[in-house]
Amino acid sequence: MNMEIIRYISGPVIGAVIGYFTNYIAVKMLFYPRHEVKFRGHVLPFTPGAIPKGKKRLARSVGKVVANELLTKEDLERLLLSEEIENRIINEVSEHLSVPINSEICKITAIDEETYKEKKGQICTLLSDKIIKSIDVYDLMDDQGADYFKEKAHGKAIGLIMTDKMIEKIANFLAGELQKVVDDKGVSYVQPIVEDKMNELDESTPAELLYNFGLDDEKIRTALTDTYRRFISENIEPVMSHINIAEMITDKINAMPIEKVETLVINMMKKELGTIVNLGAVIGFVLGLVNLLISLI
Repeated sequence: MNMEIIRYISGPVIGAVIGYFTNYIAVKMLFYPRHEVKFRGHVLPFTPGAIPKGKKRLARSVGKVVANELLTKEDLERLLLSEEIENRIINEVSEHLSVPINSEICKITAIDEETYKEKKGQICTLLSDKIIKSIDVYDLMDDQGADYFKEKAHGKAIGLIMTDKMIEKIANFLAGELQKVVDDKGVSYVQPIVEDKMNELDESTPAELLYNFGLDDEKIRTALTDTYRRFISENIEPVMSHINIAEMITDKINAMPIEKVETLVINMMKKELGTIVNLGAVIGFVLGLVNLLISLI
């Protein structure tokens, strides 16, 4: 009786075992052997495994799918213009607008405060020098000085004894003296004023400067949002045209060791690969059971 039961169940059980191990070996052969196996100079069939052998083709296929189907220009634009991303970026920019200009410059340029003060001093000196060099007292006198003296002298006693030519000579003499003063002492006079104005600008925030143009927080945020949306819409296509996503992904996969590729595939499809192995056991059991039923008819 026991032998009869064993005879009946042996077929389905053996079929299940064969199906299980057949599929298990098939799954393993996706990854193993990882390299060609040669015998007497000939490469043995099914070596290397399917994935190591087709790694380059797999890399190209994944790259094309990601570039053409999963990460298109429209998808990226939609993501960047989503409410969550947009608000995060606008909030970040708004925070920077509330930071003093000197702190923001130090952060952006990655320089320390002492170096920044030194550079700012150099800029103040340069600006002061340029301002003084741009002042031409002779031109000022030619444009307005002589006419000013003539106007003041008109109707007065001095105006009766001084000709226009004399007034022009006096104006030119004064222009020369004033030009000497400007050239010699102008920078020392102008530089403290420039430094004060630079310090005022330094300690203010970009938001405060925008307030001076009549903008409030709501208008600033609206302007930032409009600028951000326009920037994304106008630049997403040129940027994407210079980024070959398919090639990047292909090169990345090709550069991976086959062990890492195996780990990635198994991590992504562990449940599915396990189902395939278990399905082999189920199919083997069913075929064994069918064979048993046929033999009993």
